[in-house]
Amino acid sequence: MMTAIQPRVVAGLSSYSATALRFVQSLRSAADIDDSAHAVAVYQASQAIYDLKCCKDFLEQQGWYCPPRQTTGDFLTSVTNPVERQARDGMESQVLRTPDEFEAYWYLSPEYQELQRIMKEHNNEVTSNSENNLRPLKEQKIQAQTDHTRLASPYLLSVPMQIKINTKRATSPWPRSTVCNHSAIVEKHKTKFLLAVAFNIILYFLSNLRREPSQFFIYFLINFIVMFVMSAVFRTMAAITKTVSQAMALAGVFTLALAIYTGFIVPVPYMHPWFSWLHYMNPIYYAFEILAANEFHGRDYGCSSMIPAYPNMEGDTFICSSKGAVTGQNTVSSDSYIWASYNFSYTHVWRNFGILIAFLIGFLSRLHGAQFVHHEYH
Repeated sequence: MMTAIQPRVVAGLSSYSATALRFVQSLRSAADIDDSAHAVAVYQASQAIYDLKCCKDFLEQQGWYCPPRQTTGDFLTSVTNPVERQARDGMESQVLRTPDEFEAYWYLSPEYQELQRIMKEHNNEVTSNSENNLRPLKEQKIQAQTDHTRLASPYLLSVPMQIKINTKRATSPWPRSTVCNHSAIVEKHKTKFLLAVAFNIILYFLSNLRREPSQFFIYFLINFIVMFVMSAVFRTMAAITKTVSQAMALAGVFTLALAIYTGFIVPVPYMHPWFSWLHYMNPIYYAFEILAANEFHGRDYGCSSMIPAYPNMEGDTFICSSKGAVTGQNTVSSDSYIWASYNFSYTHVWRNFGILIAFLIGFLSRLHGAQFVHHEYH
């Protein structure tokens, strides 16, 4: 009788090696002794492994022909290929052809009926003794848990202890752990800080931005926070997807939206109403508004041309040709300019900073939830 289903992972073993064969033989013996089932993924298994237990006879009963020198693996795959499979003499019109026919044959076969009987007996036994079966496992988990760890927690260590351990280690033995993802961000804060210092100082002074302490430190703070926010964003994408290709596809679309709806390539006043709402969901938009307002705030720029272009204009008879200009003034307020051009305002600086912090907390929470769900279902 089946008492347990134990998934096994075979990694790093050549399917044609004696070690792989002995490993599968051990699983075969364990299944016979313990009445257990083992799900094993073996790529390009050797003939010796197929000889332990195989469905070759089941397919031959259907009328398919296996040549004398053909391996079992090639025979099994050939049955799924209409070009390669061969029917036995006299069985050409009786063998199964379509997936529906294979499915119907399986449901009517004695093997299927026997499997259903075993599964039913196992389910009845597990259902009737479910609490008795789970009690020893629960007791073992509770005994293994450290102090201050919730009894309902799936982890053996408390969150503070996990953070402490992961902070000391650059690489963690629990790559899918929730705390590992958070600690990976914390662990790299020194490296990110050094990168932020080196990159932002060079860029700031090469760009000849405002040589004022308040403007510089706001610029540095926002760029530093954005690094953490975007790190959490892409880690969340990795957590909610199952494969690298899914994560790359999602990241590609998301990065394109981030670039377009930052407010620079397409300023907010020019965004189409159908898609303008995307910039509200873009963390970089809020950071870009802070940086632009931080640089332009409190400055007045002289006009390069007037309308109309007559000399010695007085009163309110002229206006600068730039956005944000006021009639009768030879200068343009930079605050008015960025508002008229991009809908940016210096009054939004600390509001946007709070929104960035909210984005960071939100994505870290979503990352935590995704990792918890992954642990529960895997």
